[in-house]
Order: sequence, then C-alpha cells, then structure tokens
Amino acid sequence: IKQVMTLMNEEAGKVSNSLKLQELDEKIQFKDGEHRSLCLGETNRQLIRDGSFKRKNSGFPLKLFLFDHVLLLTKEKQVSDSIEYHALCKPIPLELIALEPEVQDSSDAFEQNKVGFPFTFTSLSKPGGKYTLYASSPAERKQWVNKINEQKDKRKSERVTIFDTITTSNITFDANCQINCATTYVSYDNRKKLVIGTDLGIYTGFEDDPCSFKKTHELERVRQIYFLTEFNMVLVLQDKLLVVYSLDAFDFPDSPANRHGQKLASHVSYVNVGVCDDRKTVVYMKFRGLKSFFKVLEPVSIYQGRQKTEGKLLCQRNGFALKLMTEFYVGTQSRSVKFLKKRLYVVTSHSFEIVDLGTLHTNKSIPDVLDGTKYDFLENREGCRPIAMYRTNADEYLVCYTEVAFYVNNSGKRSRPNFLMEWEGRPTDVALYYPYVIAFDASFIEIRHVETGSLEQVIVCNGLKCLSNGENTGVIYCAMRPKHATHQCVFQLDLPSWKTSPFRNSEVFDKYMLRLYDTT
Repeated sequence: IKQVMTLMNEEAGKVSNSLKLQELDEKIQFKDGEHRSLCLGETNRQLIRDGSFKRKNSGFPLKLFLFDHVLLLTKEKQVSDSIEYHALCKPIPLELIALEPEVQDSSDAFEQNKVGFPFTFTSLSKPGGKYTLYASSPAERKQWVNKINEQKDKRKSERVTIFDTITTSNITFDANCQINCATTYVSYDNRKKLVIGTDLGIYTGFEDDPCSFKKTHELERVRQIYFLTEFNMVLVLQDKLLVVYSLDAFDFPDSPANRHGQKLASHVSYVNVGVCDDRKTVVYMKFRGLKSFFKVLEPVSIYQGRQKTEGKLLCQRNGFALKLMTEFYVGTQSRSVKFLKKRLYVVTSHSFEIVDLGTLHTNKSIPDVLDGTKYDFLENREGCRPIAMYRTNADEYLVCYTEVAFYVNNSGKRSRPNFLMEWEGRPTDVALYYPYVIAFDASFIEIRHVETGSLEQVIVCNGLKCLSNGENTGVIYCAMRPKHATHQCVFQLDLPSWKTSPFRNSEVFDKYMLRLYDTT
C-alpha cells in the first residue's frame, strides 16, 4: 500500500507540475519583437522554485523563476482579471550563472537600508550584467542560493559531456606575450609538433613532451602560421609581412642556416591555406582604400618531369615554389577568405561573397536579400556580422553570424524560415563538428546541435580566444586566462581521426568523447 501511495503521489506531483508549467507558459511575456521559447512543454521540465524579491531603488517587486534549465527574472503585471509576468531579460542558462559569495548581514545593516537581505549573481549570457536581489529573510536567501547551486550541479551531472577538459602541462605565457595563433605539423622524426605564434615570437614543442616547449624564432607580432609540409614550406604572417620559410627552420630551429625566410608580400592583412577544386591553394589579401585585393597561389614542384613548371613562380626554394594562379578584388572591406569544394567565399562586414576562380564571378552573395525573405533579425541587431558558413548536407549551408545562425540553400535563399539559432554569447569564431557547431565567446564556449539549435554544453573560460578552428589541421586550439590569474595558457580540442565523417546519427556520435586538453 505504501508503494502504491508513493507512486500515486509522484504521479500527482508530475501532473501538478505540468499544469503549472502550462499556465506559466501562457502568462510569461517577452518584449515586442522577441521570441523566446522556454520549452516548458518538454518532457521532465520542472519548476524548481519561484518567489518575489525587491531591487534597490525600484518601486515594484520582481518575480524570480528557477526552472531546471534556466533562471528567469520577471515583473508581475495585472492585466484585466489575470496576472502576467513580463520578462526583464532573456532566460539565463544555469551554466552561465555565477553566484557571488554570500554576505553575512547584521540586523543593524538591515535596519539601515530597509530593503532586505541581498544575494548577487552575474549572467555570462549576453547582454550580461550583475543582478542584486533582496530577500525578505536570511533563511529565504540561503534557500535560493542553495537551490540554484544544487540545480546547477544536478544539470551538469545529468547532461551528456561532449567535451572533457584535461590538464597536461603547466607552461604558460605572461600578459605581455599575447598569443595569436597555433597549429601543428609532423616533424622529420614523425612526431607531432605544436607551433604557437605570439607577439614576442614563435614557440614550438612536442605534444607528447610538455617540457619541450621553448621560443625558437625571435619574431614580433606573429599573426598566422601555415605549414605546407609536402612542399617544404611554412608561411608566416609577421604583422603585415608574409614570409616563406623552409620546413627545416622548424625541424632544426637552432641551425643558423635555416633561420632566414623569403619575403612573399608586404601590407598583407590576412592569409589562408586550403584545398579548392582538389588543389592546394594559398590566398592572401591587401587593402587598397575600401576594396580588398586578393592573390591566389598554388604551391608546385619547380620541375614536372624534365620540364620546368610554366607561369610566374615566387619564393623558389628546394625544388618548390608558389605559382601565381589569378588575382581578383571585392569592392568592400573584408575580414577573411575561406574555401568551399570548388570555390572561395570572402567574409565581408555584411555578407559572404562567393568567388569562382575559373570565371572570377563574384555576383552571388549569401544571404540573398532579394529572395523576398525578411532578414530583420540581422538588420535589427547592432554589430551583427558574418563569421563563417558550413555545408551540412548536399543542399544547405549553416550560415553563422556573431549573433545568430540560420540555414540557406545553394542559391543563397533561406531554406528553413522557422529556424534561428541565437547564440548565448557574442562569438568571434565558430567551428563545425557535425552534428555540433562550436561558438567561441570571450567568456565561454557554447556547443549547439546543428539540426535543432539546442544548447548541448557550455564550457566557461576566462579571456577565451580561438587560435585555430581546425579547418586546416583538424585540431582546434584556444587560449585562455585562468581565473584570478594574469598568465595565458593554450588548450586543444582533440578531434578523433573520423572528424570529417558526415555523421547523421547523434546517438552514434554520443558514444565518443571529445577532449579539451590544456597543452601549454
């Protein structure tokens, strides 16, 4: 009988919780033009706690709702014969809430301010901010702090861990040595070598030997590094000077014969290396006024059989050179250039410009604002700019901006009008690891499912910077600053060898673990 009664009480509690969530879903209102889904109809969704609080210098009480996945701050408003709860900010995921240490109040302090007993939390989610609420008693404050912490821990333990952090080294960089980029290559003795570019030089070391890291090149403001190992070349963008080094300069950095490179170009803003139309391709860009001018090069062997390679050859060394393929320009300022299977795309301040290297046509822009689809969600967001786009299937691209991500088809028209992925942060870079897209904010990494847009995991980092999104090496590197520290360290997202496999079943993917390594 006790077991039956317990089961009945549990089921009655679930029904009561479900009805209350349904009622709240109808009463919670967001600002005009904002669409926020609390997903209160999902299975196992729970309302953990709700209560009224005061804010200093505020004449109206606030209603706080703690759900099992988010915290929501609202203002209670009487409308006709019913009550509505108007959200004062967007729902804050529990992973992005930082509670400040509890302050011990004396009765005298409470009598002086006449407001209540404060507790403070910070939201890492945009637009961010610090919130101080006043409870009516110390006991109520303590209960809320405990419930929030308990639910944060419970959510962390119950969710599937996609990325795992493992510390492997204690080598760090001080605040004066700004880290700008990182990449890897396989050295002459078949060992994986990590190369880090900073404002004070290049540091190298073996991934399996944390003590091997040291400064190998005294160069200032190293922005980008690319290895073309099959052509015995290394491209280094030092400030705005693009230099080509021999691979020996990194295999044997102590040899004075290998320390000098060949100047390829000056006044270069950025460079990228990839594969386009099954050929290794190097593209670099120079600004001239408000226009972006590009040169496209192909690394080649100087001699093909007994015949010397035709065309303009640059930086000839050790039997290899860079062959000038073509030049083109885009009539606006650009931020980066990236590779599709047979074409390039240029990331500008407002769109992605598709470039066909065969015809040099740049008449296609993504998104296509002339297709009749409304793009108010881009225009109404200040500072919203393109970052990257990724093909997720034969007919669609996931287009990522600093505020949102959405799908377009091969013609550049929006293919899923009801799908809009809104980032919790303001990412400066993104990476795709199907079925997940990874966004890098200055304070955290957010991992979302590309098909549903749901937030799957958050990794909080301080002073985060993406150094390499894995497009060239298959490995993601980031820099971060440990909490309450001034030094920086580099960590790696170690991707399995089957990274490029187009997984369509997330259950298969979830059997594996991605590991976030703190490597230097």
